[in-house]
Amino acid sequence: MVGYEVVPGFGALDTSTEWLRLEAKKPDVIYVTAYASTLVTLIKDAARLGIMERGVVLCACTTSADEGILRIVGKDGDGWYMPSVLPSAVEVGDIPALKTCADAARKYRNWIFEDVGMWYEVGWFDTMVAVEAVKRAIERVGYENLTGRAVRDTFASLTNVETGIWPPFSMTEEEPWGQQEVRMYIIHEGQLWPRGEWYEAPIYPVELYRKYD
Repeated sequence: MVGYEVVPGFGALDTSTEWLRLEAKKPDVIYVTAYASTLVTLIKDAARLGIMERGVVLCACTTSADEGILRIVGKDGDGWYMPSVLPSAVEVGDIPALKTCADAARKYRNWIFEDVGMWYEVGWFDTMVAVEAVKRAIERVGYENLTGRAVRDTFASLTNVETGIWPPFSMTEEEPWGQQEVRMYIIHEGQLWPRGEWYEAPIYPVELYRKYD
């Protein structure tokens, strides 16, 4: 760890100073935690300053450089890496459930899935898991006794729920997050291409989640 810089979480207009100050410390990799408009500014400024051309590997934080961001930054995003808990739209041909999402996006929204991919998937995935949790809660306590707490406790004991979109979903009291795995992607010609397999990588420590239990 050779250093870090802080920019506004949203609405940063220029990040040149931060890029140059950090690049001067000769890092091998710069990992960028930012979303939305600030990430757009960071990617465009990095390209304008030639940070990647100086041999620095640039990596956006988990699932931040989605298809919407890529449409804005264009070729300036090429070469960036990004871990993601969501498959990319380019994987429609490899993941049948993504084709279902794509067909629905086209039918009901007149959307091109390649333009909305990642975050459109979230609605499908969250709904599938939520329905499964409610179903199992009813099986466990009965419809008459169904409460929010019963559903919550069922969520905390879900194991290997297959959605066809992400790796199997599991959650426990000790690991109260749903997605246990991420995959590395690289941006090429404005699209996210998978690099390697899914690997286990819990996102936050358990103690952080227990604060909100």
